[in-house]
Amino acid sequence: MGRRRARWCGPRIFTAGRALVCTGGHGHEGGDTLECDGADGFRRGVRAQIKAGADLIRS
Repeated sequence: MGRRRARWCGPRIFTAGRALVCTGGHGHEGGDTLECDGADGFRRGVRAQIKAGADLIRS
């Protein structure tokens, strides 16, 4: 069978999960941020966001 094509036009939506911030950094009090410290912490944060389905990473 051939590949099915979508029958509608519209923008593609890219999702960015929670923003990664340093502990106590800009925006840390928001509910849409993930506090990370150091390279290992940010690496874990990025992996967690990708696992959650994020298309891109905000920092």
